[in-house]
Amino acid sequence: ELRPVPLTTSRRSVPEILGFVDAVFASESARAGLTSRGEAIQHHAHREKDKGGIEFWPTLKPDEQDDGDPWAPVDAVQKDSPPARLAAQVAAKISGWLDSGARLPGHDAPIQPRDIMILLPRREPFGSEVIRQMKVRGIPVAGADRVRLTEQIAAMDLIALGRFVLQREDDLSLAALLRSPLCGLSEDALFRLAHGRKGELWQALVARQGEFADAHRFLSRMLERADYAPPFEFYSHALTALGGKEKLLGRLGPESADAIEEFLSLTLTHERGHSPSLESFLHWVEAGNVEIKRDMERSRNEVRVMTVHGAKGLEADIVILPDTTSLPGGLNRSEGLLYTEDGVLFPLPKQDAPDIARVARTAADEELKREHRRLFYVALTRARDRLCICGFEGKRPLQPDSWYALAQVAARQLDLDLTRGDDQVRIIGSVEDEHGGETRVPDAPAPLPGWISQQAPAEPVTPNPIRPSDIPGAAPPAFSPLGASRFLRGNVVHALLARLPETPRERRAEIALKFARASGVPQKDAEGLVRETLTVLDHPLFAAAFGPGSKAEVAIHASRPDLGLKAPITGRLDRLAVSESEVLILDFKTNRPLPNAEADIAPLYLDQMALYRAAAQSVFPGKRIVCGLLFTDGPRLLQLSDVVMDARLAGISMAVQGVSGAP
Repeated sequence: ELRPVPLTTSRRSVPEILGFVDAVFASESARAGLTSRGEAIQHHAHREKDKGGIEFWPTLKPDEQDDGDPWAPVDAVQKDSPPARLAAQVAAKISGWLDSGARLPGHDAPIQPRDIMILLPRREPFGSEVIRQMKVRGIPVAGADRVRLTEQIAAMDLIALGRFVLQREDDLSLAALLRSPLCGLSEDALFRLAHGRKGELWQALVARQGEFADAHRFLSRMLERADYAPPFEFYSHALTALGGKEKLLGRLGPESADAIEEFLSLTLTHERGHSPSLESFLHWVEAGNVEIKRDMERSRNEVRVMTVHGAKGLEADIVILPDTTSLPGGLNRSEGLLYTEDGVLFPLPKQDAPDIARVARTAADEELKREHRRLFYVALTRARDRLCICGFEGKRPLQPDSWYALAQVAARQLDLDLTRGDDQVRIIGSVEDEHGGETRVPDAPAPLPGWISQQAPAEPVTPNPIRPSDIPGAAPPAFSPLGASRFLRGNVVHALLARLPETPRERRAEIALKFARASGVPQKDAEGLVRETLTVLDHPLFAAAFGPGSKAEVAIHASRPDLGLKAPITGRLDRLAVSESEVLILDFKTNRPLPNAEADIAPLYLDQMALYRAAAQSVFPGKRIVCGLLFTDGPRLLQLSDVVMDARLAGISMAVQGVSGAP
């Protein structure tokens, strides 16, 4: 049985915000497009006892007497325009929260920049202006959530560097580069360098390199790499080896790191699909129109300014909606194509369009309105404790389909006549803590345990593992008179004895000879070495050590505190064979001359085997441990007696503990 289970409980927002959301979308026309069947929207707050509030600001209207600055760029926000004035008000509001240490109801800590998020249906004209206003007031701000790479100052400086090294006669690129953090010249310094010069700007810099030493040194080093370094290597050298990244971040702020990293990433992307040419890369970047999407999670303590599209899945204690009077782009424009079930139509002006085009255009406009309302729902439900709704108007009157108009209807339905001061700001819920109201006093912390004020005990020192070479008084064995080649011979024999038992018997001679020759053993010595090794493997006395189930190069690690050894025993066994009742340990020796009896064996070898035997007794309890030394020249196997092994181990224990009289 399928039953609908509506998810109406919100664990994010306080009851005041959820009640306002329900009021905004109470009418059927307002919630058109939000639900599949048009049913009423009703939320339940999990935080039912928490307090919160909504500020509903009046819209700012343009000044009819002020036509703006005629000399300002046409795409710039006029300083006295409604967007600029509202951006200043929003920045001042945030600055007041931060400077006064205001707290939200139920919060122990004051409001921090990370707690504030400004959501916009479009990035401009408000986004850049509010970021600028906050930076003027020293408020940490993360910048826009999505930016065009070629419009970022850090990327523009790197592009100017590439243009200059490709064509040093480009005075404009060089002038921009000199003013950038990469070179660090001031306006006055650049004027002194450029004004009154007789030739190109680079020639003037070379002639006066003593006065502008840092800039000349940086540019000279980059010119040296311009002809042969691929784009990634070229820019990596500038940013890392020459400190360019540190200079850019120091002046432009940490938000410029995204542009720098994306620019470097594009150099690698370009090199994978194109010839690694700096000129080709610059053209590719400028034509690509790359956008950067910043990670706007709450980890950094900065105010987030982002579009509602990018805010899906995010939240903030305080959400400000400043651009609420605009309509979705494309509603009143004759751009693009209209896609219908009957085909694709071109949106002619209304007076020229046929009925089918007008109907399709009306349907497209309605769909844009539905999407616009869905974004408004997303924006309202991002807030946890505080919601600020404001807006700015243009020459046209407020549109009934705008976010502000929908919110205004809800405010009137709630019969909110409460005002604060002369600004006519309507208040929904509680915002007392923002203006010096009572704040919750945290409970007194529990007393700390006594050990927290005591000096920490010293960490126990872990002793180094016991090895034969660490035993005091151990003398090195007598080596064979083979000169430097004795190490090569020993290594080859050990390797053959470890690997040949795993190969078929009929191929052992062939494989061994090839391995010896490949290891650098001369042909005349290799044949004798192989014969010696095969004699060991075929000897019936050694059958158990090289038979099925035996292993080569086995690491062993065990502790024997019962013997007075505080440190663990560690080593590597050349050969290990384990049966039901016995453990056979062999160590290979290539020394010459051969010892005739156990009494002739070097003490170091006896100590080594005694330690291996002690470790094996711990690893294989209940089994007899048999130790032997296999001298490959002969070959000769000397089994070591238990009496000698016990005596050597007792001496090692006494020597390690510093007791005199060890054998």
